[in-house]
Amino acid sequence: RLLTVLASPLYKELHNPKYSVIANPFNTELQNCTEHILDLIVAAIYETDDIKLIKANEKKYFEPQVVNVNFVKLFFGSMFTADVATSDHSGTPVTVTFTTIGKFLTKYNAASEILTITPDM
Repeated sequence: RLLTVLASPLYKELHNPKYSVIANPFNTELQNCTEHILDLIVAAIYETDDIKLIKANEKKYFEPQVVNVNFVKLFFGSMFTADVATSDHSGTPVTVTFTTIGKFLTKYNAASEILTITPDM
């Protein structure tokens, strides 16, 4: 199913060029690369191109990463870097990471194994 989504126009349709490194995965205001991947995966799982359904299922089943950065750093980061935006959040910022996608897939038996590549120390 995922390969079908990747080869279809839906791949581009689910991409939002309005970027934030800490985009909220539960709305369509901003997006980052990992949120785009999550959207593609959920579209494939539910065999849908309905972004409202995709976001509703993400909100129901996906557990995002809480962004543990103090307000002052976020405030100044957003002032000096366009890629740091929190306008799509209400409350504590959360986002998608490859780790949270892996946990999501594992929790719902959509992955048999998660491989993590780390630098050789």
